[in-house]
Order: sequence, then C-alpha cells, then structure tokens
Amino acid sequence: CGAGYTGKPIYLCTESLTAKKTYGTSQFPFNSAYASHSYDYVEGLCPKAEETLKHLVTLPWDESWSEEKVAKAAAALKETVRKLSPTGTFVPEPMTQPIQKAPQTTAGSVKKLRIGIIGCGQMGEWHWDAYRKNSRAECVAFVDTDRSRAERFIAKTPAHVYTDHRQMIKEEKLDGVSICTLPSTHHPIVMDLLEQGINVLCEKPLATTLAEAQAMTEKAREKNLLLLTAFKFRFFDEVQEAKLILDKKLLGKILNFRIMFGGYADMAGTWFAKKALSGGGVIIDNGPHAFDLIRYLLGDITEVRAQINNIQNLTVEDTAQLACRLKQGGSGTIDISWSMPTPSNNYCEIYGEEGVMLLDLEGLSYKFKTWSEFKRVTNKAAVKEAFGRQIDHFLNALAGAPASVTSNNDGLKAQELVEKAYHSLKQ
Repeated sequence: CGAGYTGKPIYLCTESLTAKKTYGTSQFPFNSAYASHSYDYVEGLCPKAEETLKHLVTLPWDESWSEEKVAKAAAALKETVRKLSPTGTFVPEPMTQPIQKAPQTTAGSVKKLRIGIIGCGQMGEWHWDAYRKNSRAECVAFVDTDRSRAERFIAKTPAHVYTDHRQMIKEEKLDGVSICTLPSTHHPIVMDLLEQGINVLCEKPLATTLAEAQAMTEKAREKNLLLLTAFKFRFFDEVQEAKLILDKKLLGKILNFRIMFGGYADMAGTWFAKKALSGGGVIIDNGPHAFDLIRYLLGDITEVRAQINNIQNLTVEDTAQLACRLKQGGSGTIDISWSMPTPSNNYCEIYGEEGVMLLDLEGLSYKFKTWSEFKRVTNKAAVKEAFGRQIDHFLNALAGAPASVTSNNDGLKAQELVEKAYHSLKQ
C-alpha cells in the first residue's frame, strides 16, 4: 500500500487547469464566449477533498489478486481500524499532536494552580499572557527588580508585587514559577525555588555555565520537581508536523540538516553582549533553541565545532556557524547571527534519502523524491498561540500529567552542546 495518491487533487496536478495552458496561448475554453463563468483551479477549491488526501491509503488493486490476497488485505485493514478506534469507526488523527491533559481533581472541577512570574520584561509578558488564557492557572505574584515593571501586570491581574524572589517565596504558596530574568540570575533563583519545593519553567539558556545547569538539574531530581526549559519551538505547528513525518521514517535516512536563526539587532551596550550577564554571545543566546530543535527532531548530537565572527565589534561573538554530527550518522550546520539583516525564510531544512522538509514560521513544505512538486501545510496557530502551548504543557505537568514534550534533561543537554561549541573554539 502507499500513502496518498497524486499528493494533491487532480485539478492541481496539471498546468492545463491551474495556469489555463491549453492550445497554444489561446486558453480556450476558459476564455470562450460559451463559458458561463470563469474557472480558477486553486488550492482550497475543494477543501474536503484536499483534507481527505492527507489521510488516504491506496492499495494496488487489480484483477491479478487472488481470493486469499483479498482476504488478507481486508483482515489487515480491519485490524488497523480496530486499533485506531475502539468504536470501530476510523477518525483521522490530526497531524499536530494535542498536549496530554492532566486529570481533573473531581468531576467537573479543575484545581487552580498558583503561579509566580519572575522577570516582567517582554518575555515575562508573553508568559503572563499565556497563563491568563488558561483557566487552570492563577498568577498570584510578580517579581522584578524594577517594581514599576511588575506593577504593570497587576492592572488586569490582581496579584502581589515583589522586588526580591526570596520575599515572594517567603510570602506565597506557589505551585510553579516562570523565570524570565537575565541568564546570570537563573542559577541562584532556581536553586532557591527548588529548595522550597516549587516547580520551575525557565527561559533559555538554563544557566550561564554547564556546572550551574548540572547543579540545577540534580537539585530538581533530588526534590522530584519539574525544571523545564522554555523550548518554544517544540510546540510550533510546523515542528509538530515535521516530527510526525520523521517519526514515521518517511524521509528515510537523514543525510543533512541546516538551522538558520538570524536577524539584525544592535547589541552594543545591552546585557546580551556582557558575558558576565549572558554567559557568552549569540551561541549561548540562540544556540540552545537550535540544539534542542535538532535533538527533538533528529536525535542526539555527538560532535560540535564552531566558527565565529564579530561584525558589531562586541566583546562576544555575534555570528557563528556550528558544524554538528548526529548520533545516527547525519550531519549539518547551525547558522546563528545578530548581524544578518535578511536571513533565510526557512529556519530549518532537513534532507533525507527519500525527501526533504523546509520549516518556516508560517508552515511546513515537504517533498518526497518521487513527487514533482512540494506539498505545503500551513500553520493553524499563530506564533503566540503556539508559544502558549508550552505554558499549557507546564500547567498540565503540575497537575499530574506526564511532561511529554519537554523534560528536565533537555535544558541540560542543550547546555552541554553550548559548552562543546565554546570548547571547540579554544582548540
């Protein structure tokens, strides 16, 4: 059997319809006086047919099939349907996997989880906005060394404001805390929270050094608490689509990949360019997301070698290329920069023996080697909505569901690879 048929509806399979290329340049009969209305064959014309093709399985049925082969195929189909649906009615599984929800405490009731946010800048605001949209969460405390920034949050959310996280720990009973502060502060804040039995969702990088990340992860293990790193890309539609394709081995053996996280930002005078606060330059800033994305989709990275540049004349690197080798044998590069005004539209490209996938922030394009054109899957959720899924995942884990998308070790693994990249520069 095979997945799909033509890959797209018949009306998109030929330029005689899509581009009205008929006899010469005549475009007849589309421009004929006898045509009752104009015809445009475009994607979305028959949405149900297009959706059905995503779930279609075809059998090479012909007159050569014996009764025995017919019975064998029918039995296999029945067994598959039975496994997919206990009711015996097959419902196509959505490509993007839903986050597993925690059980409710009692019938019809949901326990409110008391949440604190430390760091009330832009990233803290994204966390706060996502918590507000989840009925399970109650933000009860905000912490920032600049009290006025924290007070902005309480205009719409009644809560207490603190300028010191230790005072918040002393005064509040909390289930979980989001940390959105400078990387140099992550280690002391996390250790204080874990020591008091509070679960943590921490923005990347987990720490500024590997030793700090190891100590934090070990403390979370010792206390049996969550220490999740906010790797938002795992929750984006295009990444979830890509993972399903990769998990089904549809690209075959992975040969090569490329990550491109670039853009232009003047970092002169900012904390990003101060190693004591950030832990380094663009490698520790954007590297954790890139390393984690590759680990999530393609498995562990065994080797990392870095080359760097400093276009803005900072005390840290602002541009880097990281050559990586996968445990399973493929290799690829990670290109990251604060000084690239026009980066590639595709932030992730994956090449396998059987096809290719291109990921961007609006969706996924993929093509198998037997196809003549790319298929496009457009994201259903905007970036901010997809970002909120990691908050939902954290809250569900607090309430008892498995932390199925990220784990306590993922932040540490990314930190290890950042350390390998910097170590390669010394060599």
